[in-house]
Formats: sequence, C-alpha cells, structure tokens
Amino acid sequence: MLKKGTMDEATYPSSSVGVRRLEDWSLVRVGGDDAREWLNGQISNGIGEPAPGSCVRALVISSQGRVETELWVHDRGEDLVLALPKSSEAALLARFDRYIVMEDVDLESQNAEIISLQGPRAKEVVDLLDGHDEAWPCPRLHSAGFDWVVSKSEAAESLRRAVEAAASIGGGELTEADWELCRLRQGIPRFGKDFGLDTYPREVGLVESAVAFDKGCYVGQEAVVMLQHRGKPPRLLAHLRLEGGEIPGVGDTMLRDGRDAGTLTSVVADPRGGGWALGLMRRKLAEKGAELTLGEVNATVVSVVESEVRENQS
Repeated sequence: MLKKGTMDEATYPSSSVGVRRLEDWSLVRVGGDDAREWLNGQISNGIGEPAPGSCVRALVISSQGRVETELWVHDRGEDLVLALPKSSEAALLARFDRYIVMEDVDLESQNAEIISLQGPRAKEVVDLLDGHDEAWPCPRLHSAGFDWVVSKSEAAESLRRAVEAAASIGGGELTEADWELCRLRQGIPRFGKDFGLDTYPREVGLVESAVAFDKGCYVGQEAVVMLQHRGKPPRLLAHLRLEGGEIPGVGDTMLRDGRDAGTLTSVVADPRGGGWALGLMRRKLAEKGAELTLGEVNATVVSVVESEVRENQS
C-alpha cells in the first residue's frame, strides 16, 4: 500500500495556498550578452524581449524529439534563471556547454532554493512576505502559483515564514505525499515518473503548455513538428480514478477487456476513498470513460491527454 496524503493539507492548493520547499529542484543562471537569443535555440518554448518577473514553461528536447528535461524560465530582465529537476542538472549543463561556441553566454548553478506557493491565494502570501523581487508566477498545480527563490542558508527560515503566512489565510505546508495527491487528483504528469528520456511531448500532453510552433529553430524542433502534424504517438498518458481493492503500484499493467493496455507511471491512495493514477496507455485502447482492471482494482479513464487537446482546440 502507498502512503496516504492528509486530506485537509492536500486541499490547500484548491482552497487557499499550499507551501512546499522544492529541495529536488535546482536553479541555473544564464547570463551574457547573447543569453536570450542563445537560450531560444535550446528550448521548446519562446522567450522574447526582456519581461522581468515573468515565467515560461519549456522543455529541452533531444534530436530525436524526446524530452531530456522540463524547466521553467524565470526572466529577470538582465539575465534568466532556469528552474529544473535536480536529477537533470548535470546532464543539462554538459549539453548546454557543448552548444556554446562563440556566443557570450555564462552558465552558473545557483546557491538557492525554491519555496513553491500554490493555490488561488498564493499572491497574498507573496504580498505578506514582501517577496516580489524573487517570486515568479509558476502554476505547478494548475492553479495560481509562485516560485519564491531564496538562498540556501535562509531556506529553512523562509519556509517557516511562508507556512506561517499561508496558515493565516487558511493554507499550510504540503508534504511530498500531499503534493503527489494534489497533482494526481488533477492528472498532472511529473518528470522522472510519468515522462522522461523515452517520451515525446505529445504523448504526455506537454505540447499545449511547453511547446511553441511560432518561434525560431531549436534542437529537436524538426522531430517535434513532424510528430505533431504527421505522426501518431504509440502511447498516450491517461488519468485514472481507482476504486476497490488494494491500491496497485507503479509499473503494474493496465488491462482493458483482458488486453494489455499499458503501464502505471504514478499512483496514490486518496483518504476520501480509492485512489488516482497516471499511466501510459496504448493509443488504440486509450479512451475517456474506458473501464480498466489492475489486479483487484477497477479503474476508469477520467481523461486522455490528446483527447483533451482536441477538445481545447475545437
């Protein structure tokens, strides 16, 4: 059985604001006279003229069109700060260094951490903390949200202050289990779990939020464009509601009418009953409303990423 999140805490991002210290994320500064133009040639989304205080979600794509990492680009005007999973930092810096030839670009890991504030009242916490200079809009849980960047030496105290401010307006701190419950209730994929080096952006619904088709060239662009307009990915990410029996585990097989439909990538028990999961399903079997079985558990497909994209475009 998976560890359950706490129901009251896991509702903070929908009712008020939830606070979490993102110790599994890193920050990398990109500076130099050519930083903005050069970075545009490395990532899937566009960054235009300086817009201090803005934030853009993007991907780093391999030449074959697969995801090497996700990141958020925080614009400080004179330079840019990338927030990315810590597990990707070394590989990203090595790759970026290979693509700096004659450009004036500096890459520097930052001695800083992110305090993430997620929920409809997140801006109120930023105001209470007077943290506007180092807080960027960053909706990680599909609601309003901010990344508040603080020095590592001040991270513990900053977290305490943020939790205290959130509690004053009905919010509070999120544990890892709470965060997982929040994101899986909403069907939000996570790098390293639901997508990674073997997945295409379109398979897991990242095209809408992290890929621009009207920007200049970048590494991996040709493969992404071809799959978007000509191809059909073999798998699609499905959001599942689980009912009955013991909650299954990551890697378990999903069955539809006795046929292997794919594999679970994330799963969590819900204190309200049952559970939630994400899984990569075979394209031909992935359908909203489909009934699946996983051992003793019954599952219903709440949504399929590509069908959601089609609905949004219609």
